[in-house]
Amino acid sequence: MNIRKHLQRLFLASTALFWASCGDDANSSSPTVAPGTNIPSDSTTQNAPSDSLQRNETDKVDSVSNTSSQCHEAEKIQKRSLNSDLIDDPVKAATRNADRNAQMDIYDEIDGGLIYNYLEPPKCLQDMLDTLEAPVFLYGPMAFFNDSIATKFVCDDGTTYANEEYLNYQKDLESYEKNLVIFNEAYSQLYEKRLAELQKQLDSCIDQSEEAEETEE
Repeated sequence: MNIRKHLQRLFLASTALFWASCGDDANSSSPTVAPGTNIPSDSTTQNAPSDSLQRNETDKVDSVSNTSSQCHEAEKIQKRSLNSDLIDDPVKAATRNADRNAQMDIYDEIDGGLIYNYLEPPKCLQDMLDTLEAPVFLYGPMAFFNDSIATKFVCDDGTTYANEEYLNYQKDLESYEKNLVIFNEAYSQLYEKRLAELQKQLDSCIDQSEEAEETEE
């Protein structure tokens, strides 16, 4: 009786160990997959997006390089020297140039010989020299630009494009030529007027100095 009970316990213990080992194997085993199903490996799954991205980027670069065309400047011309002040306001530019040139001419007349007629130049004459000398440094040299420019761009595929810088230059050139006519007409009148004013001032100075000398005598 005791032997039978002992055998039964051994049988139950063996059975429990058997089912326990089966449970562990079931938990550690891979899930059942239907025949014919392809399961990508971890490395394939991870690399697929990167490889695909690289192929797409390569295709994109190839597409751009195949369709793009190199362009270069063509038909360069020499730009004319344009006075920007004349383009902006020809009358104002004429007034400034006429005044400056008239003053410089009177200055040259005084400093170039008239002042040497006096052992002691009259104060009014020296004052005129001091006043007329300033405009040379006040206005300084006029600003000009002179350079070449391409009229268009030509590409390897035969396509041509207008150069926007050249188009803007053409507009400035048209304005310059129109304003140059206005400038020349205004300058001639303004110069003669300003020169007459300065000459009158100079003559008055000379007359006053001569009268002063006669009075002293």
